[in-house]
Parts: sequence; C-alpha cells; structure tokens
Amino acid sequence: MPINPVLRRVRTLESGQIVEFVTAHLPAPGIDLLRRKGYQTWTIENDAWFHTFIRTGTIAIFDRDEHRDTS
Repeated sequence: MPINPVLRRVRTLESGQIVEFVTAHLPAPGIDLLRRKGYQTWTIENDAWFHTFIRTGTIAIFDRDEHRDTS
C-alpha cells in the first residue's frame, strides 16, 4: 500500500467516514503509521486479499440494554 496516496485520501475523510483499501499483502507499516496519526484501522483477510478499513473520528459506543424499549 503506497502510503502517500493513502494519506492524501484519508485526509479528505470527514469525521466518521471510512475508506477501504484492498491489497495482496498486509500493509502493516502503513497501518502502524495511520494509527500513530490517530486513525482507526482494521483489516479482514478474504480469499488471499487484505481489506484494510481506515476511519477518522470517534466511535460511538451503543449499549443495547441502555436503549432497549421496555414499554
């Protein structure tokens, strides 16, 4: 994953948006750099391809029990 185009792309994300990059190998150095810069990342391996998702902003935690309709 060439990091410069990735950095250019993730800088355009608005809070909460996600971008996906698909690569033939796990882009560990790029993932590490993005995490150090405050981005959230996760990767899923599927049929020998790595789908790396990059997100900016904070994650909202949803407590299912707190929002359950008990009426």
